[in-house]
Amino acid sequence: YLPQEREVTSPTYALQHIYNLGDGACLVHMDLYRIEHESELDALGLSEWIGAHRCIIEWPEKLAHYTPESYMYVHMQRDENGRHVAVIGSNTENNALNIEVCDAISRSGIFNVSA
Repeated sequence: YLPQEREVTSPTYALQHIYNLGDGACLVHMDLYRIEHESELDALGLSEWIGAHRCIIEWPEKLAHYTPESYMYVHMQRDENGRHVAVIGSNTENNALNIEVCDAISRSGIFNVSA
């Protein structure tokens, strides 16, 4: 989805990183691990990002009422056998998007993918 290849890191301390995709679209990568209160979500501007742009959210269980109508749940794990990612579920009817995401992750060569 990014217009050029670049290193993407977790926004653990910044809480969010925003990547311009061109044509006014953004990819917003959020790490909600450090969020303790719903008011902190308001300060991040979630209502502006979710639904309007593509979002990658670490610790999505902290979204509270911001959980979007359509989303894809991707579980990533590292163990002694390497890195694994699984598309565990999705409430989106866009199966083509699910396949595209799995293919992009698989092409990266970083993760073993299962759906």
